Amino acid sequence: MTRPPEGYLIPATSVVVPARIARLLMEHALEGFRVRWHGVDPELDTVLTALAIAGRRWALASTDRGTAVAAAPELSEPSNDWLSTTRAAELLGVTDRAVRKALADKRLKGHHRGGRWWIAREELAHYRAIRNQHR
Repeated sequence: MTRPPEGYLIPATSVVVPARIARLLMEHALEGFRVRWHGVDPELDTVLTALAIAGRRWALASTDRGTAVAAAPELSEPSNDWLSTTRAAELLGVTDRAVRKALADKRLKGHHRGGRWWIAREELAHYRAIRNQHR
């Protein structure tokens, strides 16, 4: 469940940014900004670095949980960072068709290569977090 904007404010002068949101901001909007403005304002450097650290920690925690028994690798995947729709469905506990529908509806980001969809583990973690918020 998403909080209202006031739920992210700390006594009127600060904002709480969840680590998942920090990751998205750094990845899609702020990384270049952080590099361009590095050294101009020490407080800005510190805040943007904190966002980057929080985002990296979230990404590591959401994709590196491990299992009791190692799963057999899927040889058809280009790397361990990419999942087929079948593997993504298994991890989400839904059908392959549900994953393909989420891709078609642009609720889940993926790449279509060689006639197959591939989903980055990090994108799957973002999608799972959003799905869990709406439950």
